[in-house]
Amino acid sequence: MEERENGTGATKRGRAGGLGVRLALLADPDARPLVDELAGTRGESLSVRGLAERVAGPDGRTHEVDALRVKLHHVFLPKLAEMGAVHYDPEDGQVVYRGDDLLERCLSAIEAVDP
Repeated sequence: MEERENGTGATKRGRAGGLGVRLALLADPDARPLVDELAGTRGESLSVRGLAERVAGPDGRTHEVDALRVKLHHVFLPKLAEMGAVHYDPEDGQVVYRGDDLLERCLSAIEAVDP
């Protein structure tokens, strides 16, 4: 993934897949709390199970956490990895959020009109 100067001295990741890919991901309501949770963990390594538990919240039942874990592994994390937003190693089940400004801005815009 290319990084480029953003005018503030910091770099930002290239927009692999662009706006449409991000909006398609966020069209799934399960992806929204995931991206919100990941944004708060920038640089922290999480297990897929731990991430599923955090996204499901304290009231998440075991079957809900397990279903979300499967969806993370097969759907969301591969898409986020392809965008460059996460580093995901399916072999060891670890996820690290790298950040994606466009994805986070899309989430904010969606939450503003569809809380």
